[in-house]
Amino acid sequence: MDSPLGVLGLGRCSTLAPEGKQTAMNANPEVMDLDARRKADRSIAEDRRAARRDYVRHSEEAAKEDLAYRKTKAIKLVEYRAAGEAAGVAQIRAEADAAEHKYKRELAASLAKAALLKVDETEREATTVRDLHKTSERIDGLSA
Repeated sequence: MDSPLGVLGLGRCSTLAPEGKQTAMNANPEVMDLDARRKADRSIAEDRRAARRDYVRHSEEAAKEDLAYRKTKAIKLVEYRAAGEAAGVAQIRAEADAAEHKYKRELAASLAKAALLKVDETEREATTVRDLHKTSERIDGLSA
């Protein structure tokens, strides 16, 4: 989903010309009135809720995969040792058998972190929208 700031034309302050040189753009091409702020606030709140849901879902997934990883590794280690494998060999084989759970755990943890970073990003966007609206009120004489 595009940033609420991008919807208002406020998402970028510069662009690259075809030659690769950076050129300035109007950072505030339109006034942010109360309706635009409300629309941006709703969009940001929706993004924040979605990111928080993703964070919880991925954190739970990481915890489940961690449990599966630890159980699989422990069970396999005991099985290999009972079968007469040397400790080092049993450890390596048990880790290999549990590797898929470890991979899924790490992937879910990374996705949870990305979702948490998205929550932080929405907080910054909300602050930017608030500041832009306050500036529009001062400059253009709008009132909330």
